[in-house]
Amino acid sequence: MSPTPANLESLPAAFTRRVAESGHQPALIFHDGQQYQHWDWLQLSSEASRAAVALVRAGCKPGDLIVQVSENRREWIVADLAIMLAGCVHVPLHATLSAAQVQSQIRDCQPQAIIVSNQDQADKLAVWGGASLAPGTLSLFTHDLCNTPFQPGPDLTRLSD
Repeated sequence: MSPTPANLESLPAAFTRRVAESGHQPALIFHDGQQYQHWDWLQLSSEASRAAVALVRAGCKPGDLIVQVSENRREWIVADLAIMLAGCVHVPLHATLSAAQVQSQIRDCQPQAIIVSNQDQADKLAVWGGASLAPGTLSLFTHDLCNTPFQPGPDLTRLSD
C-alpha cells in the first residue's frame, strides 16, 4: 500500500512506535571524547522526553518555531526529537553561518526558543543581543555550558543529571 495523507504516520508517532518495538536495541552510537558510547531506544526516548518537557516548561507550545544552531552531535538529535515531541517546529540553522546570517534568520522566523551548541554559536547572538525580540519572550538553551546574552534555559545535555 502506498502512503497517502490518511495513513501516514507522524514522526513523533513513528519514533514512539520504534521505541516500543526496539527498546534496548542500539539507537545511537557516538564518541564522547574518550570512547564510543551506545544509547538504546529507551535512553534516547528518555533524553528527548526530558528535553521536550524543558521546552514546554519554558513556554513553547505546539506550532512554535524553535531555532537550533549546532554542529552534528548527539544533542542535535535529542533536540530535534524533543522539538517534535513538544509539537513544535524545528528550524535548524547551519553552524557554519555567520553571526549576521544567523541573526537575520532568527529575526525572520521569530522563534519561541533558540538552542545553541556551544560558545562559538552563542557568540553569534552576543553581537545582536536579541534586540528585535520582546524581552522575556525568548528562551535560550545550550548543549554546552556557555555565556549568552539571554537568561539561559535548562541545559539540554544535562537534563538527566
